[in-house]
Amino acid sequence: MTRLWLWSRERLEDPWAPRIAVGLGVVLTMGSFGNGIVLEVLVDGVGYLGELGGRRIRALHRPRTW
Repeated sequence: MTRLWLWSRERLEDPWAPRIAVGLGVVLTMGSFGNGIVLEVLVDGVGYLGELGGRRIRALHRPRTW
């Protein structure tokens, strides 16, 4: 079973960045956040985009099973 994620776009700085969901609840996100490309890994509903310029950016999402 593969899970795809629907994002709360207002929580993201770049709402049109492409997002790919693979495997069991793991999401890799590629997007431009002003100073580069960010890879995101989501596990168990927690999103962490890493540190950009000393800031930590989080993304909220709602899991959907397809």
